[in-house]
Amino acid sequence: MQAMALRLAGDKTLIYQSRILGSQDTLFDQIGKHYFYQCYIQGSIDFIFGNARSLYQVIILIV
Repeated sequence: MQAMALRLAGDKTLIYQSRILGSQDTLFDQIGKHYFYQCYIQGSIDFIFGNARSLYQVIILIV
């Protein structure tokens, strides 16, 4: 059974200095506008997906 690490469905969300870890479907950026600052996101398959409009700054992405 697979589960995503984080699902965002709100509007105007700030994610600051967070570690988001998963293997498949790590970050479901579903709807809204989101801002990721100084985050570490690690995944392998479809690790960031969705229809949201997001801004990623100073991010470490590990695929």
